[in-house]
Amino acid sequence: LNFTKGEFVNKQTTTAAIGLAINSAIAFSSPSTADDFGTGPTAAGWYADSLTHNYCMNMSYVPSWSDPMNHAMTTLNTQTKMTTSYVSLCTSNTDAQFVVSTSSVMGSNTLGLINAHQKLSANVCNSATLRLNGDLLTTATQRTKTACHETGHSVGMIHAGTGDDCMISGYYSFTSYNDHHVSHVDYSY
Repeated sequence: LNFTKGEFVNKQTTTAAIGLAINSAIAFSSPSTADDFGTGPTAAGWYADSLTHNYCMNMSYVPSWSDPMNHAMTTLNTQTKMTTSYVSLCTSNTDAQFVVSTSSVMGSNTLGLINAHQKLSANVCNSATLRLNGDLLTTATQRTKTACHETGHSVGMIHAGTGDDCMISGYYSFTSYNDHHVSHVDYSY
């Protein structure tokens, strides 16, 4: 092989750079992980019993509370293939029953909570109460984010590991679901 000194160095550098890039991609890329979708507490919510997800509010709330609850269900309806519908009377068969509660009932650091009522099978729930903490959720954004979060649990979503959708725990301003969570819902129902 006849290389000039410059050509040899350039080819050697290029080969080394390609090898380093491949090794870096293997060593530093984050592995694809599967969520515990629909496995139930504490990792996620249960699967819903069907594609139709009806909801109610346990009483007549002022718009500062009812609007975030309606927004959460509209978000689920528009972002996924789930169909949501409001029912004026909560029954034991209503999929998601919104309740505004207090820190004394939920805990002093709990923003929202979901309680499954009727499990139809190992991972399927027919009805759940979605509790929002009236003592801690003081802004429309906090209420909307938390209503979205608890609604996500009501169809099996797990907490988000990154801050790009409402399934992350805590005080964040995300009020919709990321593509990852949407794909879980759309694939599972």
